[in-house]
Amino acid sequence: MGVFQNNLLAASAAAASAGGAGFYSYQIEQSLRLDGTSNQYMYKAVSGATAQTQFTVSFWIKRAGAVDTGSRQVILGNSDGAGQIQIRADDSNDTMRYSSYGGIETDGVYRGTSGWYHFHIYRATTNNNAAIYVNGVNQSLSANTAGSSGIFRNSSNLEVGSSNGGSNNFHGYVAEMYGIYDQNLAHTVFGEFKNGVWIPKDASSSITFGSQDFYLKFENASDLGNDSSGNNNDFTVSNLGADHQVLDSPTFGS
Repeated sequence: MGVFQNNLLAASAAAASAGGAGFYSYQIEQSLRLDGTSNQYMYKAVSGATAQTQFTVSFWIKRAGAVDTGSRQVILGNSDGAGQIQIRADDSNDTMRYSSYGGIETDGVYRGTSGWYHFHIYRATTNNNAAIYVNGVNQSLSANTAGSSGIFRNSSNLEVGSSNGGSNNFHGYVAEMYGIYDQNLAHTVFGEFKNGVWIPKDASSSITFGSQDFYLKFENASDLGNDSSGNNNDFTVSNLGADHQVLDSPTFGS
């Protein structure tokens, strides 16, 4: 599959510029800006998780920089290096994958830097039962193996924007990030199509959050890692200040 749905990205941008409040029933008012700089990320300790578990992760990103061939940019990862949701460049193709000693990887290429992508990823505990949705569309996968562990890794730190304690840093914007432990939730919990455009929904009222789960809205510039799930699973910021909250989102362009 080639560069994904440029028409939908353009339609979404046009809808926002034409008056997002009239098009989007649910507004995302801000995002987190990450500069791709080493040690610029946020992290949270994980305790009491079962390694071989399923999960669901949902987030919006807008890329700001290319990935060097053979390298990766991690949107959500772990301090021990296993369990990484990343964009990886292989032979100049930027593919989305979840890697944990076994892979879930799309055939799609996601190089665009002008529009927002919604990624919905769930991992089951058996092979061939994972999925990656991009802007509401189920992607063809070049790998679909359960691997040895989920994204929630006991006695490790979850990291937003990096892995391995601040390496492989993501360059771009992140909005509306959900991490759901030991559940596989449908992509339609988090978004829906309107006039052919995939738009966000307020998923928080539809989710029964477990004790490991988190929901990052990046809504408080002085507390960017605040967890809005009700669990107080707050993330600690590293080299991120109030200026890393920006008024650019899937429903509002600055």
